[in-house]
Amino acid sequence: MTIKFSPFKTLSLLTVSASIGLLAGCASTADQYGGNEQGPGPYGDGSAYHHQAAGSDVKSQGLGQYDDQFNGESWGRQGGAAAQGGMASGTNAAVAKRVVYFGFDQYSVGKTDQDIVQSNVNYLLKHPKQKVLLEGYTDPRGSSQYNLNLGQKRANSLKDALLSAGVGPQQVSTLSYGKECLAVPGGTAEADYQKDRRVIFNYNMNSKGCNQG
Repeated sequence: MTIKFSPFKTLSLLTVSASIGLLAGCASTADQYGGNEQGPGPYGDGSAYHHQAAGSDVKSQGLGQYDDQFNGESWGRQGGAAAQGGMASGTNAAVAKRVVYFGFDQYSVGKTDQDIVQSNVNYLLKHPKQKVLLEGYTDPRGSSQYNLNLGQKRANSLKDALLSAGVGPQQVSTLSYGKECLAVPGGTAEADYQKDRRVIFNYNMNSKGCNQG
């Protein structure tokens, strides 16, 4: 007995097969660039990554990457204006502690650093025209892209803390350097890595770039 297939049914089957293949391709792309990465290898700070990726749509800006409305050129001009009248230089004295450190593959602010965050919050609330650039860094272990994302998460966690405390969103921008700017270049001890995993409150936007902290 001969079974005949309608050409329309054949076309429908081909369309369904193509759609399934397209969805599979999209799913693998999402996993790689912004979904839940479940890769088996070492990622940022040398551990396996099982958190939801964030900041993967960030625009690359040379060495680091931004996540919001400020680009390098306009940020520099705004920073220069804010620095007039001793704003930026005075900040270094007014806010003595401007570095927050993070645990291994972590991006939440620890209890021991809450006072540092609060002192910076107080300064920004008293100076609503002052802007700050939150620079996120990681230690050298893991891939460059993962560490850029992890550095961004660390900067974002500080930004969230500032905004929730009442600091204006126009005052805060973030930048991730990932593993490109180490606090201890060439260091291989855990004590060196601990210094690398940080976010710096940079009030002098004209000095953007590789602050060792």
